[in-house]
Amino acid sequence: MSAQTIKGNVKDSNGEAVIGATVLEKGTKNAVVTDIDGNFSIKLSSGNELQFSYIGMKPQTVNVAGKSSVTVTMEDEATA
Repeated sequence: MSAQTIKGNVKDSNGEAVIGATVLEKGTKNAVVTDIDGNFSIKLSSGNELQFSYIGMKPQTVNVAGKSSVTVTMEDEATA
């Protein structure tokens, strides 16, 4: 199985770049963080799912099978 590289962008609910969000290949320790523009590039070793997380926002899991790029909009966690 060949490695797949996924590029993408992470934004908040206002369309602003999320700087420093963690992008993790699910089930591995393979991770990158988004840059100042919310962009990332990660080479997947075997999985088809990416987990996105950032303090104060709801974590998300996205299936990237067959994709070369993805844009993720993260939502704020509900506050009590």
